[in-house]
Amino acid sequence: MKHEETIFYARRERIVNLLKIAQKSQYYKKLFEQVGINLDQNLTYDDFCRIPCMDKNIYSREKYNLIVNRPNDFDIVYLESIESGYLRNQYLDQFGMRYMITSGSTGQPLEVLKSYRGLDKDYVTLNLYRKKITNYNFKGQFLWIWPENPVVRKFFNENDFDNVAYRRENAYGYKYMLFEHSASNYCKIYQFMVNEKIEWITSSPSVLYELALYMKDKKLTYQGIKYIECHSEKLHSWQKEMIELVFNVSPVSIYSSNEIQFIGATCPKGNLHLLNSSFIEFVENSSGIKEIYVTSFNETVIPLIRYKLGDCGEWRKECKCGFLNTPSFNLKGFRVNDLILTKYNTQIEPFVITDSIYLLNLKYKLTIREHKVVQTAVDKFEYHILQEQRTGISETELISFLTEYLEAILKYKINITIHNYDSSTLYGSKKYRYFENKISNS
Repeated sequence: MKHEETIFYARRERIVNLLKIAQKSQYYKKLFEQVGINLDQNLTYDDFCRIPCMDKNIYSREKYNLIVNRPNDFDIVYLESIESGYLRNQYLDQFGMRYMITSGSTGQPLEVLKSYRGLDKDYVTLNLYRKKITNYNFKGQFLWIWPENPVVRKFFNENDFDNVAYRRENAYGYKYMLFEHSASNYCKIYQFMVNEKIEWITSSPSVLYELALYMKDKKLTYQGIKYIECHSEKLHSWQKEMIELVFNVSPVSIYSSNEIQFIGATCPKGNLHLLNSSFIEFVENSSGIKEIYVTSFNETVIPLIRYKLGDCGEWRKECKCGFLNTPSFNLKGFRVNDLILTKYNTQIEPFVITDSIYLLNLKYKLTIREHKVVQTAVDKFEYHILQEQRTGISETELISFLTEYLEAILKYKINITIHNYDSSTLYGSKKYRYFENKISNS
């Protein structure tokens, strides 16, 4: 029996309950009828596997049809006519939903719908894990270092936009905005930690590693940290060692995505375990690579069943840590992109590249999904875009828009060239790499 099959039967009741809820949506009602899913009968794992995977293209096309018992007054045409992200979320709020834009770290940025009910359940799952893995009470102030594009931030929050680098997230802590890696920014974050008496931090491994490295180089110390949590990227051993050296706390790692939220978490042995909020499968594709399909139990307003994240991995042997008694797995193909290098010798998160595509699609009503951007000099960028997805906009308009956007980010003049997208020559062995910095190789 496959490992997936064993886990399926252990979680079968929750899976069947989710499918019964999902069939109340337009998309899954039609899909279940097409593939012959009968929930009145004893559902087997083979039956479950007849449900086709949902990839990012299907999700983008069908996301409103995933809504269970979609209200009659939910006006999709009106919603899609709203250009302001702030006003769009105001409209969705009355239906108990919100939307966010993913970074595209697995190759394709998406506009993701989430229900508040699902988000609440996701954070209950995460908080239960936090309490199980540590003795800390989480009542001290936290610092959530979040990558946020200032140009898009202004777009999303146009009615309350300001220039501060942080905002209070709730009574227990702050969300700190960071998209550019520089000594001055890490100095500000360190001082913020001291001033606000921060007791725990959550951010990406690359940010926490750079913060720790900055503190080590400057001989700065901070003894108040009780818990450190990494997300969004794979936590490498060399990053973990530096973070632990500086803060005297061993960081834990959360495997998550905007579409599914929290999927896995590491135990004290450093092994990644499946959380109880999901069911995952490793399905071999035509190239012999095992891709991750995720089914979330927490999101029942906008269900996602057998959703292909874009990551790859495999099951590992049973972990006997005694903390997380759930299946353990390894990630393999996992979100690989370079950082943008500026002429000031600072680095910028690559998600600003996919943000440029998102804003371009919004302004010109395009559907550009397949793209890659290559930086060949601090002031030169090559945009590779699928020809048929940019029909309706001239190359001059395209260059003008992207130039204005990137110059607003980088604060200096840049040069952009446009090329036709060709996946056979662009990706090579790094399937999901949408941004590449070639400066160091030139």
